[in-house]
Amino acid sequence: MKLTRSAFTLAATLLAGSALALQPAQPQPQPQPQPAQPPANPGPRPPAGPRPLPTAPGQPRTPPPTQPTQASRPELPPPPPPPEFTPPNWASPELEKIGAMLTGSWKSASSVEQHDGKGKADIWMHIHPIVVQGMDSTLYVENSRADAPSKPYRQAIFQLYSYKGKPRLRTYTFAPGRDTGAMTGMWLVPEYLPQIAGGELTATLDVELTPSGNGYAGKTPYPYPTSTHGAVEMTSDVQLTADTLTTKDRGYDATGKIVWGASETDSYTFKKTQPPYTAEKRDNGLIIISMLPGEPSAQKIAKGDRVAIHYTGWYTNGRMFESSRPRGIPLQYNQGAGMVAGMTQGMDGAAKGEVRRLVIPWELGYGAAGNRNFPPYSNLIFDTEVMSIQTPEPAPEAPPAQPSTEPAAEPKHDHEHPAEPQPK
Repeated sequence: MKLTRSAFTLAATLLAGSALALQPAQPQPQPQPQPAQPPANPGPRPPAGPRPLPTAPGQPRTPPPTQPTQASRPELPPPPPPPEFTPPNWASPELEKIGAMLTGSWKSASSVEQHDGKGKADIWMHIHPIVVQGMDSTLYVENSRADAPSKPYRQAIFQLYSYKGKPRLRTYTFAPGRDTGAMTGMWLVPEYLPQIAGGELTATLDVELTPSGNGYAGKTPYPYPTSTHGAVEMTSDVQLTADTLTTKDRGYDATGKIVWGASETDSYTFKKTQPPYTAEKRDNGLIIISMLPGEPSAQKIAKGDRVAIHYTGWYTNGRMFESSRPRGIPLQYNQGAGMVAGMTQGMDGAAKGEVRRLVIPWELGYGAAGNRNFPPYSNLIFDTEVMSIQTPEPAPEAPPAQPSTEPAAEPKHDHEHPAEPQPK
């Protein structure tokens, strides 16, 4: 489905009903005197369809049943309740305790070497409980570089379960073709995390956990097969406390050489801390997440500006409906005109270079009726990046009035020009 600029305009799709022509009633001849009847009044022409059944003489005719017109609109269903976060079912108190320890935002204690050979980078890992259909004790995991929070390099699912009476942590990746873009950053507003089914996931490895000090420690029971970055098998070690998470993930090639991950003597340590960005929730339901701010001195969007943005839009079920990215051509619009209210309000004040994620409720989007592209009551998720802002030149002022160079006319007085006497 291709969404054009006009699709951003709040559509007025209500159809007006057609007026029925009024026709005067024709007098009917009476074969014999009848009791006085009220005179017929002009009324609407009966709609096409079966003629009403005749009635006994002297009795009023039964009015025809109301027929729906072509322009009638089907009655809309009632609006859905606002979304609410539902936590997953925890299979045991111990698994819920481990889940609480994992939940939060974690930042690498030091920069991590990148697989692409482009140096080191600070890493963020965000973990939050999520409901996965058909599974218990599940959490959503999102890893990204600190300088690219809107482009996570890893999105996964953790599941905690018991095996022979001991807790285990199983990791899952999303099946190929499953679009996870709508999930990015939504751990801040988990009520909008798209629903996931267990069949959309692929298990990758297990870590056996045992109590250790004030937390848990564990490792994979054996190497697991993989094809990531040239490795043929992988292992993992984990140490977890309430505020520290240390991992030793390693990939080995066919000769047993480590080709990615920590060396035999190294590890990656993450510290639980405040998230790098927050969600602004407004009373009208609009949610604004500024994932990457623009430069402090950058121009900010104001009413009337000509704005160019790259965007991607999703339904809240996770299905993408449009993106400017594949075309490479940003959307241009005038701030304050031609966009749905949620987009106008959500982009107001955004700086050049800023990346914002917007959650637009149906009241600020395409309304209760929707349109041909959007079902009724559609809540939408947009990822936006401000590419340029142009403030229009002010209209030139009218030149001030110039004083006249002509001498002012002398006033005429009656005593200077007396009236001439009239002949008698």
